[in-house]
Amino acid sequence: ERNTVSVDLANLHRPRHHFAHFRGSVWDNPYYSRGIRQWMRDALVSDPAFNVSFDSFSGPNATIEYWEELSTSKFCLCPPGWVGWSPRLYQG
Repeated sequence: ERNTVSVDLANLHRPRHHFAHFRGSVWDNPYYSRGIRQWMRDALVSDPAFNVSFDSFSGPNATIEYWEELSTSKFCLCPPGWVGWSPRLYQG
């Protein structure tokens, strides 16, 4: 049986404990993300107002867990990476 997590995304009154959210990758290449993701890793990971992580979700509940995490924040950060597109703008 598959484990699932219930996410009430329609609840507009749910508490949003974090100011901003980001989950994604970071590389130490100086050309990657124009240094923005590296700065986020160094400056925001330990700040409790931000929900910033560079670990990946995996497993059958990865998408649900991502949306649950995203729904605890008021804003979604969308820093550049290697490509010029991202679903984060839509997701946020």
